[in-house]
Amino acid sequence: GAVSMHRRWLGASRGAPLRWLTGRSSLVPGTAAILNSEQAATRSVPAASVQPLDPRQRPAGDTSRKYVKIDQDGRAYATGRRKTAIARVWIWPAEVMDAAAVVINGQTLAAFFGGHWVHRHTVLSPFFKTDVAGLYNVRACVHGGGLTGKAEALRLGIATAMQGFDLGVRPTLKEAGYLTRDRRKKERKKPGQAGARKKFAWVKR
Repeated sequence: GAVSMHRRWLGASRGAPLRWLTGRSSLVPGTAAILNSEQAATRSVPAASVQPLDPRQRPAGDTSRKYVKIDQDGRAYATGRRKTAIARVWIWPAEVMDAAAVVINGQTLAAFFGGHWVHRHTVLSPFFKTDVAGLYNVRACVHGGGLTGKAEALRLGIATAMQGFDLGVRPTLKEAGYLTRDRRKKERKKPGQAGARKKFAWVKR
C-alpha cells in the first residue's frame, strides 16, 4: 500500500530520488535500503498500458478529468483544487540517470512543507500508489488555503496530470479517491448566530 511504498522510498540508498521527501540524498536513520543506486539509475517511466485521450476529442458535456493537455515541451498540465487552494501542476518524465525533482512555488518539497511529513506524503501519494515514485519531475504553482488545502490540491493536480502519460493508472487513482474533487469547505458564519450552526444562549430577560 501507500504506507509500505512510502517506507520503501524513505529507505532508498544514496543516489536514488530520496530528495523528493527529505530534501537531501542521505539515508534516514532506522530505514532499510531497498533500492540501490544502480537500480534507481536504471528505472524509467514504464510504457503506457492505455494510451492517453486527446483533449481535443472531448465530447460536449463531458467534464471528466481523463482528458489531459500535453504542452509543446512534453509536459502534462492539470489543475487541482481543495478548500480555497488552487494548484497548477506540470509533470514530465525524468531523465533515466537524473533524480526527479518536485518544485512548488520555486521551492523544493522539503522546503515548502518543512517538517509536515503527512503533507509531503499526501502530495506524492499518487506516485506511491502507482509505483512510479521518482520517475516524474513536478513543477507546481499553488496559492490560497493552508497547508492541508495546498497539499490536497497538489495531489489532485498530480493525479490528474499522470493520466496524460498513461491512462492505465486511472482505475488505481480513482479507487484511491485521488481523482475526486473534495468540495467540502468551511461553512460561513450566519448573521445573528455565534457561528455557522452555533446559536447564542437564549436569555429570557
